[in-house]
Amino acid sequence: MWRRPYLVRLLNMRVIDFCLEHLEPRGGRILDVGCGPGFMSLELARNGFHVTGIDVAADALELGRQLARENTYTETWGGVEYQREDFLAWPGGGHRFDGVCFFGALHHFPDPAAALDHTVELLRPGGVAIAYEPARDWWTESDATLMALLRTVLSAAGAWHQDIDLPSDRDGVTDLVARTFAEVREARVAGEDVQSPRDNSAYGTEMLAELRSRFDETGFAYDTLLFDRMGGGLRLDSEARAEALAKALQAFELYALEVGLLHPGGFMFAGRVKPRG
Repeated sequence: MWRRPYLVRLLNMRVIDFCLEHLEPRGGRILDVGCGPGFMSLELARNGFHVTGIDVAADALELGRQLARENTYTETWGGVEYQREDFLAWPGGGHRFDGVCFFGALHHFPDPAAALDHTVELLRPGGVAIAYEPARDWWTESDATLMALLRTVLSAAGAWHQDIDLPSDRDGVTDLVARTFAEVREARVAGEDVQSPRDNSAYGTEMLAELRSRFDETGFAYDTLLFDRMGGGLRLDSEARAEALAKALQAFELYALEVGLLHPGGFMFAGRVKPRG
């Protein structure tokens, strides 16, 4: 997905728009937990926020600093700084934040309750927590069946990055669906035995329950998974057609989520710290 700018826009702009709707004040101080190379930190800074990104990966943080130095969107620039820190042990650098964001980071914490308790400590009264997280436990074999079918049809038409053997009987379909389902549940790259460290340390149902126990919900939306796992694999005779198909795939999945034909693969949550007492 990250190799094609239009896919990055489709993947991230819903999240950025969600943040801009719920983070306030514009120009406030934001913490991006587990920021990696700072793609989301950079977008928030471009929209006027003063962002602190923390991560334990030094190489990723250096890339984030490089991207910030190369930024040319200065008209609405707020600011961004990166620090190598362990979130649970970090006291906040003397700041209380207007917003704390987890962009695919909360599910890496084996104890999301502890991470969110610390989030409350770092937020100012009335501050906002944002979580954009996968919920792979919500996906079912019926969802994986549809994804396997779409990939197979695209492969047969020469429009998919892998050659998928066409199943000829029920056993073949069962095997293909099982492998597709495992790929999603384990967050693996198709055809590779690769998984991010600590991925799936927490699942959607648990994270959402912990969020709602500490924050008064101000915004919520289900998120896609099929588009996220397929958009980058499309191969057509022109990038314009690939972009049009990617947009259609995302639009169909959002519709399917709305009418209940597919289960969500993630969520976006916004909430204010619950008043104490």
